[in-house]
Amino acid sequence: MIKIPLDCFGIIFQYFEKEYDVKSFLLSSKIIYRYIIRYKIKSEATFTYKSIYNKKIPIYIKRLYFSHKLNKIILEDDFKNLADIYEIDLSELFNRIFKMNIWKYLVNVHELSVGYRNIFKLLPSIFKGITNITKLNIDYCRGLTYKYFKYFGNIQELSINKCRDVTDEAFKYLKRVRKLYMSECYKISDDGFKYLKNLYTLNIDNCPQITDKAFTYFKEIRELDMSFCDQKAITTKAFENLKNVHKLQMRYCHQKTITSKIFKNLKNIKVLNMIGCTQILITDKILGDLKNVEITITNNVNIRTSYKILESYGQVKIIL
Repeated sequence: MIKIPLDCFGIIFQYFEKEYDVKSFLLSSKIIYRYIIRYKIKSEATFTYKSIYNKKIPIYIKRLYFSHKLNKIILEDDFKNLADIYEIDLSELFNRIFKMNIWKYLVNVHELSVGYRNIFKLLPSIFKGITNITKLNIDYCRGLTYKYFKYFGNIQELSINKCRDVTDEAFKYLKRVRKLYMSECYKISDDGFKYLKNLYTLNIDNCPQITDKAFTYFKEIRELDMSFCDQKAITTKAFENLKNVHKLQMRYCHQKTITSKIFKNLKNIKVLNMIGCTQILITDKILGDLKNVEITITNNVNIRTSYKILESYGQVKIIL
C-alpha cells in the first residue's frame, strides 16, 4: 500500500469535502501530478478525510482531467505510465499536445476529450495510437470536415458542438453513435440524419437548417435538445415523431408554427423545458395532462391560468 503525504492533497481537498468516489479531479499542481505518475495508477478507489489523514489509502485513478496550468511543465515522458487510464481530458493542454507524441501511451483510453480548434490535424495519430475510443469530445474544432469522420466508426458518444464545417456526408461514418451533441453545427441539414439509425440522445441546439423532415428520423430518440431552433420550418407536425421522447429541451422555440397541439404527441415525456416558448398556450387542461411531467417555463410564456393554480402543480418550475 502506498502512503501519500498529506501535502499532496491540497488541490483535492478543494473539490472533495466529503466522501467521494475518485472518478475525476483537477490536476493543477505539479507535485500531485509527479507523485501520481511515479506510482503507475491502475484503478479507482474511495477515500475520506480520515483515511487520508491516517495515511492508509492508496490513490488509484482511471479518469484524469488536465488543467491548463500544466501546459508549461508537462512532458511526454509523464504519459508513459498512463496505460491503464480509461478516460482522459486533454482539452486544456492545447499548447503541448501538438508538440508531443503521447497517444501510444494511452492505449486503453475509451473516453477522450481533446476539444480545440486545430485538433483535427492530430486525429490520424490519435486513432493510430488509441484504438478503443468509444466516447469522443472534439468541440470547437472549426477545421473538422467529413473526411475525418472515417476514424469515428466505433464511436458511441460524440460531441462536435460548434464544429461549424461539418456537413451531412460526415454522418454516414457514424454507424454506432447513440449519443450525439452538435450544437451550432450550421451546415448540417435534414439529410444527414438518414445515416443515424441508433440515436438515443441528440442535441441540435441552434442548428438553423433543420426542418420537420429531420424529425422523421427521431422516432426512437429518448432525449432531445432543440433549443434555439426557432426557424419556421419546424412546426407542430415535427412533434408527431417524438412520442418516445422522455426529456425535451426546447428553450426559445418561439416561432408561431409550433402550437400547444404538440402536447398530444408527447406521450412519454418526463422532463420538459419551455423557457422562452412564448407562442405556446398553456392551459389548465394541458397542465392536467402533464401532471407527472417536470416542466420549466418563464413568466412570459402564454399561460391561460393563474400563477396560484400553477403553484398547485408541484412539477411546474417558473423562472421569473
